Amino acid sequence: MTASREPLFKTLMLNRDMTDFLKECVQDYYNIFVCGLPGSGKTSLLNLLASFIPVGELIAVIEDRAELRLPLHTIRQLVIGGVKDMNRRKIVKELGQTGVRRIVLGDCAKGEAYEILRAMSGSLNGSMAAAMAYDPADLLNFQLPGMVASIGFGLKKDEVLKLVAEAVDLVVFMKEQRVEQIAKVTGTEKQKSGLAVTLHPIYVYDREQNDWIHQPPLRPAW
Repeated sequence: MTASREPLFKTLMLNRDMTDFLKECVQDYYNIFVCGLPGSGKTSLLNLLASFIPVGELIAVIEDRAELRLPLHTIRQLVIGGVKDMNRRKIVKELGQTGVRRIVLGDCAKGEAYEILRAMSGSLNGSMAAAMAYDPADLLNFQLPGMVASIGFGLKKDEVLKLVAEAVDLVVFMKEQRVEQIAKVTGTEKQKSGLAVTLHPIYVYDREQNDWIHQPPLRPAW
């Protein structure tokens, strides 16, 4: 059973142009993070993204509760709530050695962030995950690095930020059951506060217009 698009349109979660864009990104094997606060609609959006995965691909699903409605061609690896962080990390790490094509991580909250980032930057392109964050920049520059730091590997902050920039292609930010922003990761740059992961917002919700503004990335001059 795949996620239906119609309820999302009826609740104005996103428009058809954005849906077509996200479908293309999924089928082009973009690594995608969905972020937002609790109740923002992360699971609904992750359901939509996962429904775009072509039938026949072997994927693995990791979630605390069975909330994702995915096609029958998936392998479901359920993680019971309260399981130790090390076990979640071990599951994500070992899945990369099983022939699975993608990982869908329903809730990235602790040290498993390091393993999903490594998987995304390695052979498991097209993977996707959901995580709590106040906005895309917060996810990439604070939340994910904080999760990686929690495992105590002693990685330098700049090393982690470079891993994040290399692993994540697209961030979808949810707020109040609506896509607030879709942003493409563009790399890293030195700022006054230090190295930071940079973004280009492609779709941004404008509250005054009650609609989304489309801002395509600029093409290179050459």
